[in-house]
Amino acid sequence: MNKRSAKVKHILIPLAIFLPLLVALVIISLFTTREPLSPKDILAKKEWKPAELRDCLSRTMQLKTDREQRREVTKHLRDQIAKLPKEEQTQIRTAALKDAMEKSLEQLRVLPKEERTNIIDKMKTQATRNYQRISNMSQSEKDKIRERHSSSESKAVANEMNKIFAAKMTPEERNDFWPIVETWLKTMREI
Repeated sequence: MNKRSAKVKHILIPLAIFLPLLVALVIISLFTTREPLSPKDILAKKEWKPAELRDCLSRTMQLKTDREQRREVTKHLRDQIAKLPKEEQTQIRTAALKDAMEKSLEQLRVLPKEERTNIIDKMKTQATRNYQRISNMSQSEKDKIRERHSSSESKAVANEMNKIFAAKMTPEERNDFWPIVETWLKTMREI
Protein backbone atom coordinates (compact mmCIF):
# COMPACT_ATOMS: atom_id res chain seq x y z
CA MET A 1 0.00 0.00 0.00
CA ASN A 2 2.86 2.39 0.70
CA LYS A 3 4.24 2.08 -2.83
CA ARG A 4 0.80 2.56 -4.29
CA SER A 5 0.11 5.46 -1.95
CA ALA A 6 3.41 7.08 -2.94
CA LYS A 7 2.59 6.71 -6.67
CA VAL A 8 -0.84 8.27 -6.15
CA LYS A 9 0.77 11.15 -4.23
CA HIS A 10 3.24 11.71 -7.06
CA ILE A 11 0.33 11.95 -9.48
CA LEU A 12 -2.16 13.86 -7.32
CA ILE A 13 0.17 16.59 -6.08
CA PRO A 14 1.22 17.78 -9.57
CA LEU A 15 -2.37 17.35 -10.75
CA ALA A 16 -3.64 19.39 -7.79
CA ILE A 17 -1.24 22.18 -8.73
CA PHE A 18 -1.70 21.94 -12.50
CA LEU A 19 -5.50 21.69 -12.63
CA PRO A 20 -6.30 25.03 -10.87
CA LEU A 21 -3.60 26.70 -12.98
CA LEU A 22 -5.16 25.31 -16.15
CA VAL A 23 -8.63 26.47 -15.07
CA ALA A 24 -7.26 29.95 -14.29
CA LEU A 25 -5.62 30.17 -17.74
CA VAL A 26 -8.82 29.10 -19.49
CA ILE A 27 -10.84 31.70 -17.56
CA ILE A 28 -8.31 34.42 -18.33
CA SER A 29 -8.27 33.54 -22.03
CA LEU A 30 -12.07 33.59 -22.21
CA PHE A 31 -12.51 36.94 -20.49
CA THR A 32 -9.63 38.96 -21.90
CA THR A 33 -10.08 40.94 -25.05
CA ARG A 34 -7.44 40.70 -27.70
CA GLU A 35 -5.59 43.75 -28.89
CA PRO A 36 -7.03 45.09 -32.12
CA LEU A 37 -5.12 44.19 -35.23
CA SER A 38 -2.79 46.81 -36.64
CA PRO A 39 -3.46 48.02 -40.20
CA LYS A 40 -0.48 45.94 -41.36
CA ASP A 41 -1.94 42.83 -39.69
CA ILE A 42 -5.37 43.50 -41.18
CA LEU A 43 -3.94 43.78 -44.69
CA ALA A 44 -1.96 40.56 -44.25
CA LYS A 45 -4.90 38.55 -42.89
CA LYS A 46 -6.72 36.40 -45.45
CA GLU A 47 -9.00 34.19 -43.33
CA TRP A 48 -11.66 36.05 -41.35
CA LYS A 49 -14.49 35.26 -38.97
CA PRO A 50 -17.58 37.50 -39.35
CA ALA A 51 -17.09 39.00 -35.86
CA GLU A 52 -13.48 39.90 -36.70
CA LEU A 53 -14.57 41.62 -39.92
CA ARG A 54 -17.28 43.55 -38.06
CA ASP A 55 -14.88 44.71 -35.34
CA CYS A 56 -12.13 45.76 -37.75
CA LEU A 57 -14.56 47.52 -40.10
CA SER A 58 -16.09 49.33 -37.14
CA ARG A 59 -12.68 50.54 -35.97
CA THR A 60 -11.89 51.96 -39.42
CA MET A 61 -15.08 54.06 -39.28
CA GLN A 62 -14.49 55.58 -35.85
CA LEU A 63 -13.31 59.12 -35.26
CA LYS A 64 -9.78 58.36 -34.16
CA THR A 65 -8.55 56.55 -37.22
CA ASP A 66 -5.57 57.46 -39.39
CA ARG A 67 -7.06 58.51 -42.74
CA GLU A 68 -4.02 57.46 -44.74
CA GLN A 69 -4.30 53.82 -43.76
CA ARG A 70 -8.09 53.80 -43.52
CA ARG A 71 -8.70 53.68 -47.28
CA GLU A 72 -6.41 50.72 -47.90
CA VAL A 73 -7.65 48.80 -44.86
CA THR A 74 -11.31 49.53 -45.65
CA LYS A 75 -10.86 48.30 -49.22
CA HIS A 76 -9.23 45.09 -47.97
CA LEU A 77 -12.04 44.50 -45.45
CA ARG A 78 -14.72 45.17 -48.08
CA ASP A 79 -13.05 42.65 -50.38
CA GLN A 80 -13.10 40.09 -47.57
CA ILE A 81 -16.74 40.84 -46.72
CA ALA A 82 -17.69 40.48 -50.39
CA LYS A 83 -16.72 36.80 -50.18
CA LEU A 84 -19.56 36.15 -47.72
CA PRO A 85 -23.26 35.56 -48.46
CA LYS A 86 -25.25 38.78 -49.07
CA GLU A 87 -27.28 38.51 -45.85
CA GLU A 88 -24.14 38.08 -43.76
CA GLN A 89 -22.50 41.03 -45.54
CA THR A 90 -25.46 43.23 -44.61
CA GLN A 91 -25.39 42.09 -40.98
CA ILE A 92 -21.66 42.75 -40.68
CA ARG A 93 -21.79 46.21 -42.26
CA THR A 94 -24.85 47.28 -40.25
CA ALA A 95 -23.37 46.02 -36.96
CA ALA A 96 -20.03 47.67 -37.77
CA LEU A 97 -21.69 51.02 -38.52
CA LYS A 98 -23.77 50.84 -35.35
CA ASP A 99 -20.69 50.00 -33.27
CA ALA A 100 -18.66 52.76 -34.95
CA MET A 101 -21.38 55.34 -34.29
CA GLU A 102 -21.67 54.33 -30.63
CA LYS A 103 -17.91 54.31 -30.08
CA SER A 104 -17.47 57.64 -31.89
CA LEU A 105 -20.14 59.13 -29.62
CA GLU A 106 -18.24 57.77 -26.61
CA GLN A 107 -15.01 59.27 -27.97
CA LEU A 108 -16.71 62.65 -28.46
CA ARG A 109 -18.01 62.62 -24.90
CA VAL A 110 -14.54 62.36 -23.36
CA LEU A 111 -13.05 65.16 -25.44
CA PRO A 112 -12.65 68.68 -24.06
CA LYS A 113 -15.58 70.88 -25.12
CA GLU A 114 -13.49 72.95 -27.55
CA GLU A 115 -12.14 69.88 -29.35
CA ARG A 116 -15.63 68.31 -29.47
CA THR A 117 -17.02 71.53 -30.96
CA ASN A 118 -14.27 71.55 -33.61
CA ILE A 119 -15.08 67.97 -34.63
CA ILE A 120 -18.81 68.70 -34.83
CA ASP A 121 -18.06 71.80 -36.91
CA LYS A 122 -16.00 69.66 -39.30
CA MET A 123 -18.90 67.21 -39.53
CA LYS A 124 -21.27 70.08 -40.36
CA THR A 125 -18.87 71.30 -43.06
CA GLN A 126 -18.64 67.78 -44.51
CA ALA A 127 -22.44 67.42 -44.49
CA THR A 128 -22.75 70.74 -46.34
CA ARG A 129 -20.14 69.64 -48.91
CA ASN A 130 -22.02 66.37 -49.46
CA TYR A 131 -25.24 68.33 -50.01
CA GLN A 132 -23.56 70.64 -52.53
CA ARG A 133 -21.91 67.69 -54.31
CA ILE A 134 -25.23 65.87 -54.63
CA SER A 135 -27.06 69.04 -55.68
CA ASN A 136 -24.65 69.37 -58.61
CA MET A 137 -25.09 65.76 -59.78
CA SER A 138 -27.01 64.74 -62.85
CA GLN A 139 -30.41 63.09 -62.40
CA SER A 140 -29.02 59.68 -63.41
CA GLU A 141 -26.31 59.93 -60.72
CA LYS A 142 -28.95 60.89 -58.17
CA ASP A 143 -31.08 57.92 -59.27
CA LYS A 144 -28.18 55.54 -58.60
CA ILE A 145 -27.74 56.97 -55.11
CA ARG A 146 -31.50 56.78 -54.46
CA GLU A 147 -31.45 53.13 -55.50
CA ARG A 148 -28.60 52.37 -53.07
CA HIS A 149 -30.40 54.21 -50.27
CA SER A 150 -33.59 52.24 -50.81
CA SER A 151 -31.89 48.92 -50.01
CA SER A 152 -32.77 47.00 -46.87
CA GLU A 153 -29.19 47.54 -45.65
CA SER A 154 -29.49 51.33 -45.94
CA LYS A 155 -32.82 51.21 -44.13
CA ALA A 156 -31.27 49.12 -41.33
CA VAL A 157 -28.39 51.58 -40.99
CA ALA A 158 -30.80 54.55 -40.92
CA ASN A 159 -32.84 52.74 -38.26
CA GLU A 160 -29.72 52.24 -36.11
CA MET A 161 -28.78 55.91 -36.56
CA ASN A 162 -32.25 56.96 -35.44
CA LYS A 163 -32.05 54.71 -32.38
CA ILE A 164 -28.71 56.18 -31.37
CA PHE A 165 -29.93 59.73 -31.99
CA ALA A 166 -33.12 59.21 -29.99
CA ALA A 167 -32.00 56.84 -27.23
CA LYS A 168 -28.28 57.25 -26.67
CA MET A 169 -27.67 60.96 -27.18
CA THR A 170 -28.32 63.51 -24.49
CA PRO A 171 -30.58 66.48 -25.34
CA GLU A 172 -27.46 68.67 -25.58
CA GLU A 173 -25.82 66.21 -28.00
CA ARG A 174 -28.99 66.08 -30.11
CA ASN A 175 -28.93 69.90 -30.27
CA ASP A 176 -25.26 69.84 -31.32
CA PHE A 177 -25.97 67.28 -34.05
CA TRP A 178 -29.27 68.72 -35.25
CA PRO A 179 -27.71 70.96 -37.96
CA ILE A 180 -25.93 67.88 -39.35
CA VAL A 181 -29.18 65.88 -39.33
CA GLU A 182 -31.01 68.78 -41.00
CA THR A 183 -28.41 68.95 -43.76
CA TRP A 184 -28.55 65.16 -44.19
CA LEU A 185 -32.35 65.28 -44.50
CA LYS A 186 -32.07 68.14 -47.01
CA THR A 187 -29.54 66.02 -48.95
CA MET A 188 -31.91 63.03 -48.96
CA ARG A 189 -34.72 65.22 -50.30
CA GLU A 190 -32.37 66.39 -53.07
CA ILE A 191 -31.97 62.81 -54.22
